[in-house]
Amino acid sequence: MTRTQTQYQATDASAPKTRAGLVAALLAVAAGGFAAWFWLLPQLQTAQPAADAVPSLAAVAEAERGAAIGTLSGGNRDVSAARAHDPGACELPLASVTLAAEPGSKTATLRLVSGHYISMAYTVTETPMRVAIPYPAAPTAGSGTIGVMIGSGHVRVSLSPAWHVGAEQPNVSRVVTWPAASACGGGKK
Repeated sequence: MTRTQTQYQATDASAPKTRAGLVAALLAVAAGGFAAWFWLLPQLQTAQPAADAVPSLAAVAEAERGAAIGTLSGGNRDVSAARAHDPGACELPLASVTLAAEPGSKTATLRLVSGHYISMAYTVTETPMRVAIPYPAAPTAGSGTIGVMIGSGHVRVSLSPAWHVGAEQPNVSRVVTWPAASACGGGKK
């Protein structure tokens, strides 16, 4: 018997052991994947918001209020009062939203509607832009409706969960919530 024949015989003899080891390894991986799936599945289901989940607005922090007021537009009486910053008056409670064009939509133009407030026309790119809006109802209400008027493109309005709006739905509105605050909006009296 030559050396090459001996090597082939040795390889052939170890083949069943190698196949058995490979099958055992595949079964172990499959069992681990199966177990992980049933362990992770309930956690993934609770992490995803329900399709009918009511999004929430984020309040503007007191330290960011000055910059946030700069993003407001229009002649709304409340906005004018917020800009004047009368120390003896209640501060207009503000929420913030982040706007960005959806990936693939280079730019989008839109206006935001919050209660009686209608924003200036924003042109947004895929780079997020944070803007302030007055709450759409009294701070004590804890819920209200905001709207988006799309001029062009597709935009993502970052609430929690995010809201995706496209030009095929030019005027849409959504109920939003926030933690109810005092009648003065938690601001100074």
